[in-house]
Amino acid sequence: MAYRRRNKLTARETRFVCEYLVDRNATQAAIRAGYSARTAGQLGSRLIKRPAVAEVLAKVTVAESAKIGITAERVLRELEALAFSDVSNYRLNDDGTVQLAEGAPPNAMKAVQSIKHRVYTDKGGGTTRTVELKLWDKPAPLRLAGRHVGLFPDRVDDDRVEELAQRMMQRQLERVRAQLEAERQEPIDVTAKEVTP
Repeated sequence: MAYRRRNKLTARETRFVCEYLVDRNATQAAIRAGYSARTAGQLGSRLIKRPAVAEVLAKVTVAESAKIGITAERVLRELEALAFSDVSNYRLNDDGTVQLAEGAPPNAMKAVQSIKHRVYTDKGGGTTRTVELKLWDKPAPLRLAGRHVGLFPDRVDDDRVEELAQRMMQRQLERVRAQLEAERQEPIDVTAKEVTP
């Protein structure tokens, strides 16, 4: 008997889709849709991969994104503002306000996490004003941006890691050899050898 792909959702699958859209948690959606709590974890992950369910979820996700204006370009522009933020993009005015410096990207203010103003008055009545500018964290956005352009794959082949480690070790040995030769003024044979723990 040949298996035919269903294009329509069952009533329970429809309920699962509705529940999944609440919090994007497949296990909890399966439980709320009436599936057994004991098998909900496995079943939830299988349900979102079923072609009919996946198709409906994809359509709803596209519609939601379009409705609120989320596009890949917009996400990447926000990521760019955070990943490539630079403190030189800002200048402090005489009144203590922070503004974009000349030549700063127009979206550079999105990289500002906080601005703290403090005014201190001394015994003589003089005041000192300090402004603390804090930018959002850069490493995480840089990782995401790097992953987008293929710099940081999720998984790296073990052979590739070993090859990179060998090359790094060889470069380090060559640097040490060059230093020793410079100090002793005679050639030294230093080659990478297999190291056993």
